[in-house]
Amino acid sequence: MAEVRDVVVVGAGPVGLLTALGLAKAGASVTVIEAEPRINDSPRAAIYFPTTLKILDRLGLLDDTLEIAYLSKSFCFHLLATREVARIVDTFPPDSPYPYNAHFGQHLLAQLVLKHFRRDRKSKGPFFARSAAALRMSRHARSMRCGRGSVLFGVEHVRRSTFRRALAPC
Repeated sequence: MAEVRDVVVVGAGPVGLLTALGLAKAGASVTVIEAEPRINDSPRAAIYFPTTLKILDRLGLLDDTLEIAYLSKSFCFHLLATREVARIVDTFPPDSPYPYNAHFGQHLLAQLVLKHFRRDRKSKGPFFARSAAALRMSRHARSMRCGRGSVLFGVEHVRRSTFRRALAPC
């Protein structure tokens, strides 16, 4: 008999992993599947604002975040159309519990979440699989949603997603 899990999260990016960790901490049994063979180690998103830090704090990740992040009260970005540099400086309310931004790559955030997953006995994952295995899982999820009336809360937001295409007729 197959193991029964309360929740399957598709996609082991930061949003999928944070969602899975939050669900696991709330008592759900969680499995994360990922079509890639490992976590993408490209830094991509690199600045986490106080709103995200609040979420990381609620999930028990803030102390570890503060150990690896560069903290700052400002950041810059380039406006490509005009070649100007915009600098945002210290816009935090004086009583904010997070009066800074945390700078570190999302691959490091994913690794941090995985470290916390290993501590939690109710979570399993992520399960890394190539696209054939992800397609089998997507067919299973389609039958769960379309054939058995279960609810699927979300699917990764990538148009090329095998999982999303399999669910399109639902």
